[in-house]
Amino acid sequence: VSAECGAPLGIMQATRFNLIGAFFNQTLPSSIGGDAVRLWLVARGGAGWRAATYSIFVDRAIGLIALAIMIVATLPWTYQLIADANGRSALLLVDFAALAAGLGFLVLGRLQWPWLKRWWVTHHIHACSVIANPVIFSRDRGPKIAVLSFLVLHGRCRSCRAPISWRYPVVEIVNAVALVSAYVAFGPTAEFLVAGVLLAALIVVMAIDLQLQLIPDVITIPGIVVGLLANIVTGHVSWLESLIGIVVAGGLFLTIILASGGGMGGGDMKLGAMLGAFLGWKALLFALFVAIVLGGVVAIALLSLRLRGRKDPVPFGPFLAIGGAMGLFWGTRVFAWYAGGFGL
Repeated sequence: VSAECGAPLGIMQATRFNLIGAFFNQTLPSSIGGDAVRLWLVARGGAGWRAATYSIFVDRAIGLIALAIMIVATLPWTYQLIADANGRSALLLVDFAALAAGLGFLVLGRLQWPWLKRWWVTHHIHACSVIANPVIFSRDRGPKIAVLSFLVLHGRCRSCRAPISWRYPVVEIVNAVALVSAYVAFGPTAEFLVAGVLLAALIVVMAIDLQLQLIPDVITIPGIVVGLLANIVTGHVSWLESLIGIVVAGGLFLTIILASGGGMGGGDMKLGAMLGAFLGWKALLFALFVAIVLGGVVAIALLSLRLRGRKDPVPFGPFLAIGGAMGLFWGTRVFAWYAGGFGL
C-alpha cells in the first residue's frame, strides 16, 4: 500500500511501523491513535504528509472492505446465533450496505469524471480509490493480502484463538472469485455493483440453505425490491422484463408448492422472484433450467449412492443460486442464441 502511495517501505520497516501502530491501537483510547503514530512515522521517513495520509486511509479502506466480505462469508453461521429477528435484519442490512459502499469506493477509482478531481473531498477520495484498485486486484499483491493474514493468525481467531473452520476460507474464496468475475464481466460500472450485491446474497443463501434448509426472508424480500429498482436505475434489463421475471418465478414456484402439497418451501419461491427481479424473465428462464437440471442430476446421484432416501429433503436453494449466478453472466446471450434458432 505504501509503495502505491509513493511512500515505499522495506519489509522490516513496514513490519516495525505496523507493530508500533498496533501497540498504540491497544494502549490509546481509540484505534485511530495507532493510525496517527503510523502516519507520523511514515511522514518522518521522507514520504511527505500526503503520501503518508493516503497510505493510512487506503490501508483502512481495504481492511473495511475485507471485513465486510468476511462478515458476508460467515453469515451462514453467525446468522443463526442471533435470536432476535430485528437483530438479524440489522446485521444483514448494515453489512450489505457496507459491502456496497466498499465496491462503490473501488469503482470510483475507475471513473474519470472531471468533478471528482475538482472538489477537495472527492479529489482525495478518488485518489485513494485509484491507489486501492491495483493493491487489491494486482496478481502480485492482491492474493498475498488474504493469504498472509490467514497465515499470520495460524488459522485461529485473533480474539479468542479458537480454530477457524475450513468453511470460512472456502466461502471467502468463492466470494472473492465471484466479485472478481463480476468485475471482469461488467467493468467499473453500476452493473458491477448490482452484480456484486446479487452474487454475495446468493452465496449467503446457498450456504444457509445447505446447513439449515432455510432461505431467510430478510434477504429475498428486500432483494426483490432492490433488483427491480436496480434495473430501473441501470437499465440492465427493462423494468417490465424485471417485473415479468418476478411474476413468472413466483407463479411457477407457487404452482409447484400447491401441486406438491408443500414439497417445496416458500423460501424457494421468494428466491426465484428475487432472481427474476435482478435478471429479468429471459435470463431467469436459463437460470431455472440450470437449477432444475443440476438439482435433478445431484438428486439422482444421491439416491443412487444411497446418501439420501426418497423422502429425505434436498435443499433446492443452492441450485437456484448457482443457476442465478450463471444466468447473471450468460443468461441473456443463451436466450438470444436459443430464440435465434426459431427466427425470433
